[in-house]
Amino acid sequence: MFRKMIDAGGTFLLKAIFQIGVFVYFTHVSDITTFGIISYVFTVYWFVLNFSDYGFRTKLVKDISDNSYSHQNYSSRSDGVKTYACFFIFIIFMFYSYVSDSISLTLLVYISSAYFVCISSGRFSLLQAVGRFRCELYINIYSTIIYIGCNLFLSLFIEPLYYSAISIFIYSISRLVFSSHKCNVPCFHIKRPSILVYKELLDATPCAILVLLNVVLSSIDLFILKEYFSYNSVAIYQVVTRVNTGLIIVFNVIYTVLLPSFSYYLKNSEWGNIRKLQRYISLLVLLLCLCYYFFGIYFVGILFGDEYKVISSATFLIMFMALIKYNFWLINELYLVCSGNQSERVKSYCIGVVISMAVFFYFIPRMDGVGRFLEAAIATLVIGIFHLISVKKDCGKILHDKYSLMMIFVPIFFYFIINGQQRLLY
Repeated sequence: MFRKMIDAGGTFLLKAIFQIGVFVYFTHVSDITTFGIISYVFTVYWFVLNFSDYGFRTKLVKDISDNSYSHQNYSSRSDGVKTYACFFIFIIFMFYSYVSDSISLTLLVYISSAYFVCISSGRFSLLQAVGRFRCELYINIYSTIIYIGCNLFLSLFIEPLYYSAISIFIYSISRLVFSSHKCNVPCFHIKRPSILVYKELLDATPCAILVLLNVVLSSIDLFILKEYFSYNSVAIYQVVTRVNTGLIIVFNVIYTVLLPSFSYYLKNSEWGNIRKLQRYISLLVLLLCLCYYFFGIYFVGILFGDEYKVISSATFLIMFMALIKYNFWLINELYLVCSGNQSERVKSYCIGVVISMAVFFYFIPRMDGVGRFLEAAIATLVIGIFHLISVKKDCGKILHDKYSLMMIFVPIFFYFIINGQQRLLY
């Protein structure tokens, strides 16, 4: 288990390099407006990638564990669904671009790249389901090296906005080729009749709903910022998002590694081990939050530049989101997934999306800078609370002990003691 966690941790570390390091690089080679544009097209890329995945990243674990399909069978069906989903979202974005008179070749390249990465993610899911985390790690290393090399080489000839698009396209193709080779499946494997693809589409819909709601929850605010404010606002918000991504890397590692084995703990009612795990997770996020409080603003200045230090006004909100993610989301989401209570997760995300949008439209005109971060923190808290309530209602237990619950409030208490009479929002 520990070795798998190390391998999975390496994979997510590379993803963090891609998600954070790439933005760090572009903040230094472009002005804030250009960086805002690059941030926007990257968000569209991420949106299309997760929308097209259609929940198969989660659905695969159950299918492979139950021996529902062979790898070849699964690959053909999932590729078909992802192709249809990507085509659908592609049409929507093209229609929007046409209506707003903002059709961009760069955006088209990013959307195409998202499709290729989505297909390769299906291959990675196959590797994860059988515990081949190291193989996934190596593929990500090779692809990341190719991406970095392309950026450095093309930067000698063209502008950042254009070479970023070319590099992401080459990166996506390399991931697809390497992962397909390791899984021994064709790069594009859509051989099933349309009726079976349609059936698979319906079967994957419960998992897909959660993915789509999470995508909307995570990106709708940035799209709204782009429409009502400048690309500079998009750039600032993207830096906060990257910082938050850095704080929850371990969350993704633990979730990926524990998902296949959590069903065993649940089946055998090992509540003590589950609570012990949650206690360690709470201690980890406590240390992360304290480190960010003392050193975070210096890292932001070094990595992104002094003009992005304005995010210091959101220090508490960034820490708060990390606390909720680790303490209320992780174990409770694992329980809801493994116990088959997808409907409860859907309800939580639906409520979170509605509240997020309502808070966003209310606070942005009144609070501008902090308002755009406050809505994300509130939505995170609401979803976490509803996850906790759903688990309590289903099994009659709270998957936390008094120590892990106590460690949720220590950073909050610590923050207000240090800041004295300072207001949280100003």
